[in-house]
Amino acid sequence: MGLNERAGALMGVNPVLFSQEPSRHISDLECRHIVASHVFRRPPDELPVLDEMLSTGRFDVLQDEDIKEHLRNYVLFRGRARAYYEEATNELFRLHSRFPDLIAIGRVPTEAGLVGGWTALSGEGFRWGPVCDGEKMRASQAFLNEYVDNLSRIGSMTLFTEQRQEHLKELESALSARLGATAISGLQE
Repeated sequence: MGLNERAGALMGVNPVLFSQEPSRHISDLECRHIVASHVFRRPPDELPVLDEMLSTGRFDVLQDEDIKEHLRNYVLFRGRARAYYEEATNELFRLHSRFPDLIAIGRVPTEAGLVGGWTALSGEGFRWGPVCDGEKMRASQAFLNEYVDNLSRIGSMTLFTEQRQEHLKELESALSARLGATAISGLQE
């Protein structure tokens, strides 16, 4: 599940956690996303040809100033995104470890058809299953503060992903204009 899907699931439970809706059972899916709210995988951002040109000092071989400008902008953006990722993952709030009275982890049978999931060293046919106590979560300001910190990081990572996609679309447009649409579409096949 991607960042947007995870963010959507968490946004759905926020009104319950922040007492803006009546208390209800926190679903298994919502609880798993709360438990994993500290997990951030650095999205791939490498452009191997660009990296090779930069590392060998051959960037100036490119003659098209528009393409060079798009590549420079991407390199600057990538540097900011990588620095943010380092900062965002420097101090992680593993909520199930910090608040074991609010989130209990148990060994539960794996559901038929479950793909992925938290199964490392759980044993054949089992997975690790969190159970969230919504009432206690609502009452714990310390939990809510750390949860919001994790949400903010997810929001920032989502924004960086969207911005990266925009940079790459702009670069693709510049390359298409310079090389012709047939050259680019031929590379994608």
